[in-house]
Amino acid sequence: MEDKILEKKEGWQMNVEIYEDYVIKYPKNKEQIIESILPYLKSIGKEEELEERTIKMIDGTSKALQIIKKVNIPYKYLAGMIVLENGKIKQDKVLLLDDIFENLKDKQQIKKIIDDYINFVVLLWKYCI
Repeated sequence: MEDKILEKKEGWQMNVEIYEDYVIKYPKNKEQIIESILPYLKSIGKEEELEERTIKMIDGTSKALQIIKKVNIPYKYLAGMIVLENGKIKQDKVLLLDDIFENLKDKQQIKKIIDDYINFVVLLWKYCI
């Protein structure tokens, strides 16, 4: 039995299918990226940067995957990331910080989460990510 897609979302570089326990990310092609970022660039008066930013995004996605493979970071730090065919990525579903903070009122809990996040970013830096 095939898992059911619960929701579809998108960012500037990826389309995302959300399942109960995991997500699948699909890299966007050049036309899809242009469609995603053009409204933003228009809003800040920088439409002339469209081509350059689009190319940087495409290259950045590719280079990020190469770096991840090269540095041998444990995939547990990347939500159990598995690189599939055609640049697709499967990852464990995680909670977004925004969703966590929305339900927290205790400042000590919030501080701990922020400290944990900072420590995680430092850990990623150690892997050159």
